[in-house]
Amino acid sequence: MDEGKYLEVRMLGEFSMVYGGEVVEVSKVQTSRAMHLLQILLYAGESGISRQKLVEYLFEREPVGQSARDDAQSQEDAEEDDSAG
Repeated sequence: MDEGKYLEVRMLGEFSMVYGGEVVEVSKVQTSRAMHLLQILLYAGESGISRQKLVEYLFEREPVGQSARDDAQSQEDAEEDDSAG
C-alpha cells in the first residue's frame, strides 16, 4: 500500500470513492450486489454486522430470481454502453 494514500468513501448523496486524490470509477456492472455488500460493510463500520442481518439486507428484500435478472440487465446495459462508445 502506498504511504500517505488513503481511501475516502462518500456515502451521503451519490456513493463515490477517492483513493490518493483520484476518483475510483464505479461502472454499472459494479453497482450490483458486490457494491451493495461493500456499502453495507462500510456503513456497519468497526462494530460489524451479523451474518443474519447481512443476508437479510442482500437477499430477503427482493422476489426470488429478481437479483439474477437485475445483474443480467446491468451486464447487458454495460455491454451496450461499451459498444456505443
